[in-house]
Amino acid sequence: MEQIVKENGHWTAYHELFKLYRTLGNKEKALENGACALLSRSGEYKHKIKLILDIGALMEENGQLFEALLHYSLVRDIRAENGWPEKERLNNKIRQLEQVVGGSMLDTRERLRSFGRIIS
Repeated sequence: MEQIVKENGHWTAYHELFKLYRTLGNKEKALENGACALLSRSGEYKHKIKLILDIGALMEENGQLFEALLHYSLVRDIRAENGWPEKERLNNKIRQLEQVVGGSMLDTRERLRSFGRIIS
């Protein structure tokens, strides 16, 4: 099945493998295929919102709370950039994780911008 997905190369095929491996409990393979789907050249990020949410949820389950927060925040940003309405449930999840992780995504974005200036 993985060979078929690789030949197809479309991000939705990788997303399906992500969901399959997640259901089977193979989190490593799920994340591997989720990353392939997300980084695939096919499809814009605005079409991958469900995938990004799914990856965030799996990371949260794995205790990777900061990484989950980054994924959820990316979805919020994509929604805002496209003029789509805010999702209260998503905003609540982000606030909850910010409290646990410490700091806010605004702080994180500023740190990333600073890092970008240092290496550029």
